Amino acid sequence: MKAHLPLIIIAFTLLACNENNEKAEENIKSVKYERIGFSNSNQTHRFSGIVKAEYETGLSFKVGGTLSKVDVKLGDKVKKGQLIGRIDPIDYEVQREQAVAQKKSAESQLVVARSTFSRAEKLYENNSVALSEYEQAKASLASAESQFKAANKQLEAANNQISYTRLNAPMNGVITSLMVESNELVSAGSIVAVLSSEGNPEVEVGIPESVIAKLQKGQEVTIELANDNFKGKIEKVAFASGQSSTYPVMVSITDPIGEIRPGMSAEVSFVMSKISDDQQNIIVAPIAAVGKDPQGHFVFVLQENSDSLYRVEKRKVIIGRMLDTGFEINNGLEGKELVVTAGIPFLRDSMKVKLLNK
Repeated sequence: MKAHLPLIIIAFTLLACNENNEKAEENIKSVKYERIGFSNSNQTHRFSGIVKAEYETGLSFKVGGTLSKVDVKLGDKVKKGQLIGRIDPIDYEVQREQAVAQKKSAESQLVVARSTFSRAEKLYENNSVALSEYEQAKASLASAESQFKAANKQLEAANNQISYTRLNAPMNGVITSLMVESNELVSAGSIVAVLSSEGNPEVEVGIPESVIAKLQKGQEVTIELANDNFKGKIEKVAFASGQSSTYPVMVSITDPIGEIRPGMSAEVSFVMSKISDDQQNIIVAPIAAVGKDPQGHFVFVLQENSDSLYRVEKRKVIIGRMLDTGFEINNGLEGKELVVTAGIPFLRDSMKVKLLNK
């Protein structure tokens, strides 16, 4: 029995080692992975914007006075010619009555002047009056005619003033802003409401200086608005930013559906073309593959170790821009490497792993 004891101990040792190896293999993590690829330098940039009407006009009265009634509410759809509001016309009606009286007076004076001139003309032809009397009658007639014309113009102006106390919509549209209420005193020319056209809405987007040069009229975009996505295209690219740090760009909405109103918020995605030919093949790592620690950014590169097993190598990388497909890698990768794309916080350098689904 003593002779066989060493063999028994060796057998148990080998069995224990085998069991430990099996447990170790059972504890090896399976990881998701992707192969590093190349991409052109196309980038997708998203900017916030505001829906604007194709046409927008401020409405104002041509005369001032007390606003007797506002005939619309904010958000109302109106037709061309529809009444928006009215000013109390009583003061202007008094002016018209005065103009009517002045016209009647001028008309009476004109009748007298014509009669006087007609009589003087006949007497002058018969040498019954002096030339001076004839000239005086002629001048009086000319003055009466001038006063009558002026009185007519004054009455026309008074009628216009009364018509100006009623504000009508110059086009079909929607009341998108209302600045006044009934019984307020308004001055001539002050904006009381804003009327926006209904058709062909646009989105105004503020674009920073670093991006504006890459955009051009007619370029297609994607618009996220009211929980829907729409296609669109750039209609106008501003050449000056005014007092703002961004440049306004107007984007039309292709085949808009649903209730799209001026003032709504929108997100517009612009795809930028590559900047130069030498950036055609840049290395791009998936966003999920890039981690960060106090030393900087890193990825876990998978190095084949044996059949179905890999060793992870923690490799420092220098990232560039965020593209639509991932991070641009400026240093640390050569392309074609396999990198881990999930569970990065649970990995360590040189750790053995298996590829998921392999």
